[in-house]
Amino acid sequence: MAIMTTGQFLLFTEPGLANIWFEAQTPIEEEFSRYLNIDRFKKLVKTDAKMAGIGSLQQIAEGGEVTFDEMIAPITKDYNAIEEGLGYKITRKLQRKELYGQVAKFERSLRRASQDAIEIYAHDILNRATNTTFTDGTTSTGFDGLALASTAHTRLDGGATQSNSLAAALSLANLQTARLRFKQYKDDRGRPVRLEMSSLLLVSDLWPDAVELLESTMRPDTANNAINVVNRFGLNILESQLV
Repeated sequence: MAIMTTGQFLLFTEPGLANIWFEAQTPIEEEFSRYLNIDRFKKLVKTDAKMAGIGSLQQIAEGGEVTFDEMIAPITKDYNAIEEGLGYKITRKLQRKELYGQVAKFERSLRRASQDAIEIYAHDILNRATNTTFTDGTTSTGFDGLALASTAHTRLDGGATQSNSLAAALSLANLQTARLRFKQYKDDRGRPVRLEMSSLLLVSDLWPDAVELLESTMRPDTANNAINVVNRFGLNILESQLV
């Protein structure tokens, strides 16, 4: 990698510049922590385990035997740490002779690049929710070996597969379907989980549609004077240009 010298930044070593547009933007607020769980690695590989509890109670005939059951043994999922980095080199002469305080902003630019990289990688979890690998090729599957959003998630007890994926555009009907999927989701023993939707994360382009769907008292997709039930879901609208 080349070293930045006064020859490249000669303008910065002489007086007379009125303005320099560099790293003038307002620092970007962290987004991914609003909707993703964050944990820190204490070792090279992090391992999670998942198991299932006891099954459903069984009727006992008069004088009959009690049915005995057992927990479903845990399975594991490993997470491997990755490391990314970037740097720059400048001459001592450029650092000392630059007149406008721009060299001090080089570190700010590096920090911004780091923040952007973290945001992009974190949002890869959502942007590639239906894929089994991230953009960099690393595996992104869950305990069942499937993508985060799948139409065939398996249960530890071998019960019916479940779907948490909707291959459809944002609409009133699809929001209703999504809520129903949440309500119908079962745990690894087939019991209702009783999940509740809390937020709707979408790209900024869809924000007007989301507001119309979630805040209209009447249905926005029909001329009939019908109540908009989606309005009662209580969802927070979260927008991002990274999804």
